[in-house]
Amino acid sequence: MILNKTEDKLTNFAKKLTKFIYTMQKLLIGFIATALTIGFLPSCNKDAKKENTTKTDSTKKEVSNTPPPAIMPGDMKVGHFEFGGADPEKSKEFFSKTFGWQFMKYDGPTDYWLVMTGDTLKGGIGGGMMKKKDFQAMGGNSVSTIMVPNIDDYSKKVTDAGGKIIVPKMPVPGVGYHCYFKDIDGNTWGMFQMDPTAKMPDKPAK
Repeated sequence: MILNKTEDKLTNFAKKLTKFIYTMQKLLIGFIATALTIGFLPSCNKDAKKENTTKTDSTKKEVSNTPPPAIMPGDMKVGHFEFGGADPEKSKEFFSKTFGWQFMKYDGPTDYWLVMTGDTLKGGIGGGMMKKKDFQAMGGNSVSTIMVPNIDDYSKKVTDAGGKIIVPKMPVPGVGYHCYFKDIDGNTWGMFQMDPTAKMPDKPAK
C-alpha cells in the first residue's frame, strides 16, 4: 500500500515536471524570437552578416539580406508587461474580445497567465496577467501602451467591452494619436495609432 502511494506521488510529480518543462520551452522560444527580432543576439546572425546579399532565381538581382541592427545604447525596448485581473476569466474575455489576445495558464506556485499579443517575429511583445491581489501586493502600477491601427475604432471596442476611456484621443504632432483607458479591473492602459500626418487642431478664431 505504501509503495503504491509512493509510486502515485512520483507519477504525479513527473507529470507536473514534464508540463513545467514544456511551458518553459515555450517561454524560451518566445524570448529567443524577441531577442533575435531586436538584434539582442548578434552572434546568431553570423552567417547572415557574412552574406549580405542573395540572388533570386526569377530575377537574378541582388536582394539585401541584412539582419536587424543590434540594440544601441538608449534604445532598450520594452520586452514584457504585466497586469492584474480581479476576475482573470473576465479579463481574458475583455482582452480577447477587444484586441484578439490569447492567454495560456502557467502551471506554477502562483496563478499566472502568459499573454500573447501577436507574432513576436514581427516585433510584438508578450506579457503576463496575475490575480489583482497578487499584482497589488507587488506594488504593480505600470501603464503599457497598445499599438492599434485606428484609435477611434478601438476606443469604441474598449467601451463596448466594458472599459472606459479616461483621456480621449489627443495628437502627437508628426507621430500619431494617443489615448488612455481603464479596463474592467480599473487598470490604466494607453493606446497609440501611428500617423505622421497628425497635428494639433487649429485654434478657434477670436
